[in-house]
Amino acid sequence: MKKLGIGFFVVLLLLLLSDCSSPASPSVPTTPTGLSATSAALSGGGDSITISWNAVTGATSYNLYDTKDGTTPTTTNFFKLYSISSPSEQLVDVSTGTTYQFAVSAINANGPSPLSSVASTTTP
Repeated sequence: MKKLGIGFFVVLLLLLLSDCSSPASPSVPTTPTGLSATSAALSGGGDSITISWNAVTGATSYNLYDTKDGTTPTTTNFFKLYSISSPSEQLVDVSTGTTYQFAVSAINANGPSPLSSVASTTTP
């Protein structure tokens, strides 16, 4: 009978271990950065707010959030304004002389990212 060398057992062990590795778990997108909010008076009357952020690789959409009743943002008091496909949004018919605070999350098939930092603006 032929003896098997140590190399054979090392190769066999490596093959067995390679089948035991768990697949990478799916991940949500990274948190959006660069969030900014700018308000302006519209030429026909009223005010608008333009909100933008850096696009996130792998994101299929974004959820834009505002705080309830203009309160200071916390992780529990944001409410969803829009689900949009691009990293910017313009809001019109907003209240004059009001402070708005926003956050955004990126979405993919695995779920939403954590909320971004907060951006705020006060309409004219």
